[in-house]
Amino acid sequence: MDEAEISSLHVSQNIPQNSPMEVSMSAAKNNQIHLSQAVPMNSPLTWKLEGDVESNQIEVSQNAADDNSPLDCTPECPQEEYVYDYQYADAGHDASNQIEEV
Repeated sequence: MDEAEISSLHVSQNIPQNSPMEVSMSAAKNNQIHLSQAVPMNSPLTWKLEGDVESNQIEVSQNAADDNSPLDCTPECPQEEYVYDYQYADAGHDASNQIEEV
């Protein structure tokens, strides 16, 4: 997609298998871009933007990827650090199972 202005691009894959995602844009201005993969298997995600990064809102995410599904972004994709707390699954509905804060 080249020279897009004031546009929205959304590409999402849910549990892709052997399905690489490659998205590139050049000379993009004032766009909202969202790319995501959930549980990719042998499905790398490649994102490349040539031009002004600051004039676009970009979100690229990938979760629970296998080792054959790398995330490759140019420029680098900002990624939030997720810390999953699985303790809730053991808590049940009993109030006596409260977890002490440390």
